[in-house]
Amino acid sequence: MSEEYLFTQDAGTVSYDSCNIDGITVDDDGTAAFDWNEIPVVEIDEPPHAEAFETDTFYNISDATVARPIKQPYIENDSVTWLKKPAEELRKMAWSLDNAPYTLGHPDTGMVKRVEDIHGFWKSPHYDSDEERLKEDLYVPTNDSEAKEFVEQNQDVSVGFYNRRAAEYDGDTGDLTDDEVDGFQVDMYGNHIAGVKRGRCSEAEGCGLDEGVQAGKIISETVDDADVGGDGDADENCDPCTKTMTDNDDDSGFDITVKTDDLSLDSLEEQFDRVAELRESYDAATESLNEIREDLDEHDFDVDADECPCETVEEVLHSHDDLESELGEVREELDGYRAEEVDEALDELVELNADRDQWEDADLDEIREEIDRREEVLDGIDTTTKGAGSGAEETTDEDDTEKTLSGRRTFGRGHNA
Repeated sequence: MSEEYLFTQDAGTVSYDSCNIDGITVDDDGTAAFDWNEIPVVEIDEPPHAEAFETDTFYNISDATVARPIKQPYIENDSVTWLKKPAEELRKMAWSLDNAPYTLGHPDTGMVKRVEDIHGFWKSPHYDSDEERLKEDLYVPTNDSEAKEFVEQNQDVSVGFYNRRAAEYDGDTGDLTDDEVDGFQVDMYGNHIAGVKRGRCSEAEGCGLDEGVQAGKIISETVDDADVGGDGDADENCDPCTKTMTDNDDDSGFDITVKTDDLSLDSLEEQFDRVAELRESYDAATESLNEIREDLDEHDFDVDADECPCETVEEVLHSHDDLESELGEVREELDGYRAEEVDEALDELVELNADRDQWEDADLDEIREEIDRREEVLDGIDTTTKGAGSGAEETTDEDDTEKTLSGRRTFGRGHNA
């Protein structure tokens, strides 16, 4: 595989023919007509790239096609190179286009770096294997008349993305076009998705090779040459061996870093696998943070929306620790008190001629029940013997001995009940 990491802009591909919503009708040649009064409108409190919008309501154009596993021509060093996006790579790329900015044509800087370039955003990317399309939902601000007019007049989309180029590919390339190409685009990572017009490029801009043929552009040759996440100017304080693969205006909160001294295939594949894992961890952490905010709100803890609830949580946890400590002391005192009660009950049971070892592991309720039972037996014996007939002799206090017609019988508190 080539060691170059390229920033590429696709040629236009049909986008809205896959939409199936009210307000959009598509004719046989794939041209869409828009009735903005019928297109669904949604309200989003905190949209991505919120600083670019002056509204929280957006037209929701769902299931637009943003990429397909096809081969396309690209202008590279004044010559044409045919490259293909494998279906498997589009599946792997999908997550990187979540929250991608929608731009009116490709930005002048190649990559999105300015808020004014953003006229919408994309959400919910997914690869449809049956139709072999990478689909996504487009959100257009309801107050952006320029964007609405542009969507109507420029009905193709073009993805701006980073990628490596491989001479061969062993995975699923898709069935739409054959694989007689100069290379395959792999390890793709999206930067933006632009609305473009068919055949809008001049030859100097990378289009117009032949009538009816569109070509994309390979903008950067290597990571060093690509303005990956920067503003195009050198920064004496930056690390020349590291470039961040997102624009600084993107508020997704997620960056990828590629080091130019570690661009082997194995290294990049490992990094991209880890990227997906890190994104999952980031999303899970965000969800947990939101749950913590909700819990704190329910318990009347005041946490501002733009503040991390960490200090409040720490305060709550500290209060919880203090309470646990106090409860621990109470438990210790209670355990000691119950131990004394058990010991006293065992002494009482031993006085009733019980084997202490036999009852050592019994709980207090069981010991008390046995004491009551033995005392009840003894009380029954006392009543029977002391109320005997006139032929019986009196029991003496000295040795608890009673004379009877048949002899002497001894009993008392030490009798084995």
